[in-house]
Amino acid sequence: MGDVLRFPWLSNKSPEDVEALHQRLLPSFAGRCVENNDYLSLQEILKHMDIDDRDYDGNTAMHRACEIGNTSMVLQLLGLGATYQITNRFGYTPLHLAIKNKHYDTIKFLIQHGATVTQHPVRMAMDLIKAVRAKDYRLVYAWHLAGTDMNQRDYNGQTALHVAVEKRNELMVSKLLQCGASPEV
Repeated sequence: MGDVLRFPWLSNKSPEDVEALHQRLLPSFAGRCVENNDYLSLQEILKHMDIDDRDYDGNTAMHRACEIGNTSMVLQLLGLGATYQITNRFGYTPLHLAIKNKHYDTIKFLIQHGATVTQHPVRMAMDLIKAVRAKDYRLVYAWHLAGTDMNQRDYNGQTALHVAVEKRNELMVSKLLQCGASPEV
């Protein structure tokens, strides 16, 4: 990495400016290591940065591991002290990224280690309703695995079950009922 970061345009910069630039780039490099499942390089990078440092979008190495569903990397990161409740600039925690990308094993692992869905209930309802409208049964199941209350209401008071009934999607109604949605709401 040192050779790569020795650009000619850095030659007239102060050592403090060069170090600041390195510190801003390291979280992105750590994310790339996670994406490539390169634990050895990640360990080297983590010698020079905090494990919960964020890239330009506010993502940590844990965000990347959960986004791609790399449960073994999630385990390694937790062992190194990474946290799973940090939100990125879009308001997503690592658990939410695992849900969004339907990585069931990663969702189960995070829940077993204490992660919870921290999204605002209305936003959660809107995400569920969006999954119902898209007929994305796997995404509805991912939300269920994460312990989401399937009776969350959107701004209009609608639940995912309301929308499934409105769309006359019998299979989705059945799936929602299996996941704990109540016809009483």
